Amino acid sequence: MKIFTSYLSEKRGGIENMSFNLFKKIKEYTGVKAYSLEVEGKKFKEVYYSKFEKLKLLRALDFLVHSFFDRIKNGSSFNIALTWKFGVITYLHKKITGDPYIVYTHGNEIHPKAVGSVQRILINKVFNESKRVIANSEYSKDLVTKNYGNFDTRIIHPGIDYREFEESDENKKSDKKILFSVSHLIKRKGIGNTIKAINKLKEQYPEIRYRIAGKGPYRNKLEDIAKKEGVRKKISFLGFIDEE
Repeated sequence: MKIFTSYLSEKRGGIENMSFNLFKKIKEYTGVKAYSLEVEGKKFKEVYYSKFEKLKLLRALDFLVHSFFDRIKNGSSFNIALTWKFGVITYLHKKITGDPYIVYTHGNEIHPKAVGSVQRILINKVFNESKRVIANSEYSKDLVTKNYGNFDTRIIHPGIDYREFEESDENKKSDKKILFSVSHLIKRKGIGNTIKAINKLKEQYPEIRYRIAGKGPYRNKLEDIAKKEGVRKKISFLGFIDEE
């Protein structure tokens, strides 16, 4: 089995962390090879790390060439593309070798406003040839069906390995209501709306607290919103945090 992704890393968030956990779990059941950009921290012998971070076309060619060599060496495999762009690689694999693939979609990367006419054609081809499209939410599935076609699309919400976590004693003993967001701090994540909601929630829950983990270009704006809403003291900006 092969996985194509931008970064396979437990230290990054979003798709990168999802790729890491998918890779880790598949390893428990079958052989797997992944293709990723260079990452900090632990590396794996089953992962090919490309050095073409800023040159996306060269990175794609790099992944394509090395994965074809691996295909010649190890035989046919099932391929997984973590975005439609990596799906172009798995699409080419299927056309040349017949190897099937699935492709993940996470929402806004396929939004009609985010793609041009050429990209729409590619997305349609990638989805149409895939064994299945995996959407991370109802919203993402709706984007697929309403804008690209009625493909075999299933919803699998991103998960965590809950066995690695235990509830802290602080939470068990506290009567406080604590909201917690972990996110790249950009406008479309909606954290600003949650901050505004704190103003109403505090009337029913005077001890409510909102903790925001992550970093990003919208951080200063979020602090401004918190001050304007008069809830700055109820909000903690934690910056980047690791899973531990």
